[in-house]
Amino acid sequence: MSKGEAKALLFGHLRISVYSDSATEIRSVIEMQLAYRELATWLRNNRSAILNETIPIGESGSSSIAEAVARFYHQLNPENENVELSERLYTYRVSHGIRFGQRGTDIPDVYIGLFGGVYEVSFCGESEKWRYEVNLPKFLEEANRLFEESRYLVS
Repeated sequence: MSKGEAKALLFGHLRISVYSDSATEIRSVIEMQLAYRELATWLRNNRSAILNETIPIGESGSSSIAEAVARFYHQLNPENENVELSERLYTYRVSHGIRFGQRGTDIPDVYIGLFGGVYEVSFCGESEKWRYEVNLPKFLEEANRLFEESRYLVS
């Protein structure tokens, strides 16, 4: 990798997609201009949480992390809020919601993590929701490898 290619990894156009076993793109999860180093650092710092933590509000009645988060906030009654549970969910969101890996950028509420015993990437919005089982350990390894390569070439 050249120094120019490494600098492009630090800030530029990034596309993260879900692919089938036959290498066919199923869905583009994120496609935008962003600071890759910030996202890569967030992924590195939250690796253990992403791979091991389960959502603190439980999984019952939801089909994904994103749906569980959306359902919790939709049903939230400020007059009868369980503040401790709300804070635990916010802490969970900070380590599993990709938008927290790139603050100040309009990234959809896409979540990555362990749900129902499998790794997933999911989204739940007003007009659409989706969930895909993914190989998060492999994704995190590849993101870390790209970060390490760029870090040593750009100095």
